[in-house]
Amino acid sequence: MAVVRFSSGALGTILLSNSQKPGFYGKIHVHGENGASVGVQTDGGSPFVSGMTTVVEPPVNDIWTVPGEEGLLSAWQQDDMRPGQEVDIMTHYHTLQIQDFLRAIIEDRAPIVTGLEDRKPVEIFTAIYRSQRDRRPVKFPLAAEAGAEDFDGRLAPR
Repeated sequence: MAVVRFSSGALGTILLSNSQKPGFYGKIHVHGENGASVGVQTDGGSPFVSGMTTVVEPPVNDIWTVPGEEGLLSAWQQDDMRPGQEVDIMTHYHTLQIQDFLRAIIEDRAPIVTGLEDRKPVEIFTAIYRSQRDRRPVKFPLAAEAGAEDFDGRLAPR
């Protein structure tokens, strides 16, 4: 578990486990200072194996306790289920990303999701590991450690 302090002063918690039973559930939940919670179940317990998995539950809102809006959850869950009935969600979004990447090459522009954007989660988890190892807070952007590759692929000075 990692505690994240944002520049605004807000606190966040990142909790990961690959040894829970049942496993493979991905969830993102936000709990506000007023007690309201919102969240999405991203995996539904179906493990994704690229090129192998053929059935998966789509991501759905699983928590919505905003005062006065509690009744919206069931309608949003129905909306969340609809794409899985209209497209093959195991390939559809990958196809869109690959198409955008190829168009970006043809149009000489950056793709919607760049390699640098993809590295941000890597930096977050590297920070969690470092903070745990060193038993101290770390700040972003992370500095490369001596002998390790920096986030741009260059080796940090020794």
